[in-house]
Amino acid sequence: MKFSKESFSKFCKEVSSKDINKRNEEGETILHQAVEISNYKTVRFLIKKGAEVNARDKNGYTPLHCAVFAKSLENVKVLLREGAEVNATQYVTGCTPLHSACKIGGAGVEIIKELVKAGAEVNQLNKYGATPMYYIWESEKYCLCDSKESEKASKFLREKGGITKSRELTCYGIEGLVGEIADMLNGSYMPELKIIEIGEIRKRDKSLIKEECENLASKIMSQVNEMIDEVVKRKA
Repeated sequence: MKFSKESFSKFCKEVSSKDINKRNEEGETILHQAVEISNYKTVRFLIKKGAEVNARDKNGYTPLHCAVFAKSLENVKVLLREGAEVNATQYVTGCTPLHSACKIGGAGVEIIKELVKAGAEVNQLNKYGATPMYYIWESEKYCLCDSKESEKASKFLREKGGITKSRELTCYGIEGLVGEIADMLNGSYMPELKIIEIGEIRKRDKSLIKEECENLASKIMSQVNEMIDEVVKRKA
C-alpha cells in the first residue's frame, strides 16, 4: 500500500510493533516508504518501534537505497546511525547506495560524503563491473547532472582513492560492447540488464527514462567510434 504524506504520519503512530515489518506487493516495508516521504523523526520513531533497518524489497533495495533515491540527507544519516548496511547490494544490478548516489546527480555530494564516512567502498564493482565513480563520469559526459555538484563529488572520491573505470569495465567496453550491438541491431532490443536498470530508475523517477535510453545509444556509438579510432592509430 502506498501512502500520501498526510495519511502516512497517522498510520505510523497507529501501526503495531507486530505489523511494523509487514510488506506490500513490491516487498517494501513501512520504513522503505517512510524514508522517501517522511522526515527523520518519523524514520527514527519507526526504527525504535522495531522496523528492520536493513529490510530488502523484492529487488534487493534497502531503506538506505531508497533514502538516497529520495535525496534525503537527514534520513541517510539516521539510517546509518541505526546500523544500515552501507555496502548492501541490489539483487539485479549489484549497486550499493553509493552507486545510487553517484547515478543521481542531484543527490548531492553531502550524501556521498556521509556514505563514505560510514564505510562505503569507493571502488566496489556492481554487476556491470562499474565503480560508483564511473556513474559520475557517465552523468557528466551526457550532461545528466549539475556540473558543480558532480565536480565536487569527483574530487572527493578521487581523494578517497576512487577510480572511474575498473579493468572489468574496460574489458566490458571492448568485448561486451560487441554483444550489446548485436542484441540491439539483430534482436532489436537492449541488453537485458540495462533494460532492468532503466526500469528501476523509471520506478523512482520517470523523468530520467528518456535520458537513460538516449544515454545508452550515445554511449554505444561513442565507444564504437573510440574503438575505430584506436584501430586506425595502430594501423598508422
